[in-house]
Amino acid sequence: MSQFQIVAMAALLGPSYIASVFLIGSALGGRFVSDLSSRWERCGLILLTGLLAHAALTSLMLWLAPAWSGAALWLLAAASLLGVRSQLAEIKALAKPMLLLCLYAFACYILLIAYHYGPARGPTLFWSIYSLTNVTPGDSPQAAFQAQYLLHAGRLVGGQDFALFDRPFLAGILTAGALPSFGLNFNDKFYDYPELLAFSYANLWMAINAICILPLLNLIERFTKERTTRVVAVLLLASPFLVYSIIGLWPKLLAVALLCCAGTQALRGNWKMAILLSGASFFAHGSFLWAHISLCGVLVLSTLVVGLQRASVPWSRLSGMLLACVAVPAAWFVAEHISGGATPLRAYYLYNVDVAYGLHHTADEVARSFYSSTSMANISALPWMNMLKAVLPAEALDLVLRYGVASGSISWRQIGESLFFQQFMRIWFALGLVGGIVTWRGVFHKESAQWVPRLALIAFFILPLIPGLGLYRRDDHFILPTMMFSIIPVLIAFCISVQSLAQRTASLLALWILSEYSMVYFWRYPPGRYVGEFHAYYLAFVAVVLLCAAITLLWPHHRKGDLRQRVEQLETDQ
Repeated sequence: MSQFQIVAMAALLGPSYIASVFLIGSALGGRFVSDLSSRWERCGLILLTGLLAHAALTSLMLWLAPAWSGAALWLLAAASLLGVRSQLAEIKALAKPMLLLCLYAFACYILLIAYHYGPARGPTLFWSIYSLTNVTPGDSPQAAFQAQYLLHAGRLVGGQDFALFDRPFLAGILTAGALPSFGLNFNDKFYDYPELLAFSYANLWMAINAICILPLLNLIERFTKERTTRVVAVLLLASPFLVYSIIGLWPKLLAVALLCCAGTQALRGNWKMAILLSGASFFAHGSFLWAHISLCGVLVLSTLVVGLQRASVPWSRLSGMLLACVAVPAAWFVAEHISGGATPLRAYYLYNVDVAYGLHHTADEVARSFYSSTSMANISALPWMNMLKAVLPAEALDLVLRYGVASGSISWRQIGESLFFQQFMRIWFALGLVGGIVTWRGVFHKESAQWVPRLALIAFFILPLIPGLGLYRRDDHFILPTMMFSIIPVLIAFCISVQSLAQRTASLLALWILSEYSMVYFWRYPPGRYVGEFHAYYLAFVAVVLLCAAITLLWPHHRKGDLRQRVEQLETDQ
């Protein structure tokens, strides 16, 4: 099979899977979301419903008959077809969000392919992903590792150092159910993926991760008006943070989608659905444990405060909330304790050690090694230094402070690399350096004093810092890859800030941010090592997409009222 055939066949898997889970979600939850006004929110909830239903049935199949795990998707899809006629109107209404989702995921896939077939190509697709996005070859195929373990367990060759309980395995369950359903099966050799399987896996997870754009666009629609909605939406969709995180294949953006929908359900008072979706975000990626706990804490406290104001505290509801909140992580950690699984990543996050070191040493040995390498003064200052680095543009400041006349010649590539790590590492600068300044302006804007932006800031940034301040002994812990759920308050503050600007100022600012994006994209591409190696497919694709984004930002926006007045004026003139 030629390379083109492999790439083309893999490109069909993600959209096919998304269409299948959309059909399943429409049958299961279509009538429950039909009263929601936002099509982005409706489409996102339907897709997440289908995903979770597929994961539930796949889990059952993996327990009873692992060889038949691929049948779960088609059983659900076939059952969903029985009631598809009653959901046709809703399916047609959500055709545009689905089309945008598939096109966006496809654009990310093309970007990776264009990068992979160039001078940055690694020995495998996952090394190319690392070169482009900085997501390690151990993180990007994590769901594939889990799927192999779930399908082969003790018969997995070379998987002796794989620790199942390093991360919750919702992603692995989805992978073990999705790829076999399309005839792509994992063998029993750990980290051995033929090209078609690797490319199909990448396309699958780009499509799943791209679901996050739907609840994020719903947030933008909620906190902006008219032309500002288009400006912020374009800046979000074009941002290297979002594009590279989707290409990185880790399931954190699926967790963002689940948590974002959990927040909107909490605002509507649907606390059961909020806790269910929040718990699912933890099972998608373990770093969302603190976000789940803090969201549940906000729910409990708000319910208690409202009850005290009304002199009628709903103790039964509060008890149910607390039990549901604790049950999600408790079930995971109890299963881990029973199985006795190794957890080197926990040592990696708690202490400044490599994963390999944590895998082959006990927790006591890791702790002794760590404390002998530092001092109590450094340990006391560590959380506050981490906090400062989380809220400051550390990479840009480092570039400025390290500059000297006698130092090496500064270059555009050096600036581009600094901007890349700035948006990759720093929570408040996920939308770029200038975007971070705009975001900070929004945090202190008077509109942010409303209770929804404040609750988002508390639940998804401030409260998750508390366990980190007390537990973790790791340099630079409060970074965006660890606290990716913080993109929710960041995006809200960014929307509020841009909405308060004049139209001309917002357009000029958006173009400036887009130019910063272009530096990040262009300078991630390495120079050719020899004549004839340089294939500028990646650069050409980036240039076309950014040009389209700039045209969209500058395209004149007409209000519906203005258009109506123009039509009436034309009719009068005639």
